[in-house]
Amino acid sequence: MKQLQSRALVVALLGIGVIATLAVGLPQSTAEVVRYGDLRASFEAELDPRVRPRHREVPVRFGLSGWVDSASGNALPQLDRLEISVHPRGRITPRGLAPCKVRQVSSTTSLHALRACRRSLVGQGSFTAVMALPDQEPISSQGRLLAFHAEDRKGRSQILAHIHATEPVSVSYLIPLTIIRQGKGATLIRSPRLPQLLGEQVFALRFSFTLGKRYRYRGRPQSYLSAACPAPPGTPGAFFNLASATYSFTQGGSVRQTLTRSCRVRR
Repeated sequence: MKQLQSRALVVALLGIGVIATLAVGLPQSTAEVVRYGDLRASFEAELDPRVRPRHREVPVRFGLSGWVDSASGNALPQLDRLEISVHPRGRITPRGLAPCKVRQVSSTTSLHALRACRRSLVGQGSFTAVMALPDQEPISSQGRLLAFHAEDRKGRSQILAHIHATEPVSVSYLIPLTIIRQGKGATLIRSPRLPQLLGEQVFALRFSFTLGKRYRYRGRPQSYLSAACPAPPGTPGAFFNLASATYSFTQGGSVRQTLTRSCRVRR
């Protein structure tokens, strides 16, 4: 039975790790909730600071949080894939960051992963997973997530999520997240197909994460994330579409949320 629980926990950690790669904790009361039949999902995101120059990009932190569950509580949802589309208000630039290698952080604790790839760290956060096992009470697990700048085999930028939990068992895993440049400056961050990796034990989740890093490269200040305030000339600020999240479920169907946020122009 312990072996079954350990395997289920690994599966849950995989699911949360894939999904929780770009977020910052925000109160659930402020988040928007959408429904598809009995499925419910929530997504929240922010760019900080909100006061930014009109034309010049400055360092920012990008955060998001979310959860999925069942409205009735009778059938927990299984997530098939999560996609986060960041609209052209923020830019990812890993210039000068050494990529973290899988071999450096594979099968390690959070402490050892930081020792190996601290210079590649671009974000961190937390997660909560719920596993529903046959003939057992649901098991809840909380853990830490670290996001490292990495590269795929073709040298393209990725986010490597390192997940480590200590309760009810100690387990760690790595999930690479794809970063796709889209038209008009948008960026898509996509998880793998989750059931192919995770099995059938992951049914509900919550996540929160913060992404952003300031550092120096060749003597000059750099920022992993940067953005301006897209306000029209002569206006003190603007509302804009910041990000969209698409939750796709194995039960069929999907829900999509687009978040509109505001910024003020720095004088």
